Amino acid sequence: ADPGFRTEIQVTTDNSSYNTHGVGYAHLSGTNYQDQGIATSIIDVTDTANVKVRPVYHVRSSGTDVEGGSIVRSYFKFIRLGDT
Repeated sequence: ADPGFRTEIQVTTDNSSYNTHGVGYAHLSGTNYQDQGIATSIIDVTDTANVKVRPVYHVRSSGTDVEGGSIVRSYFKFIRLGDT
């Protein structure tokens, strides 16, 4: 099967147990695979000591490098929308 991957944003509100908040998929075919799995999420950060986010990558095919070899191509962008 052709390689593919899933990108997840996981969030904790108690600084302990994480849940998946956003998911992005990429299916790759051919040679010189280039694609992106974009995951987005809006998170209400009520307490910076307890609310945390982390990326998770699931690769379907062995030998697939999600991060792009020696150059890391994984990014997070945080935007403050306002007080809640």
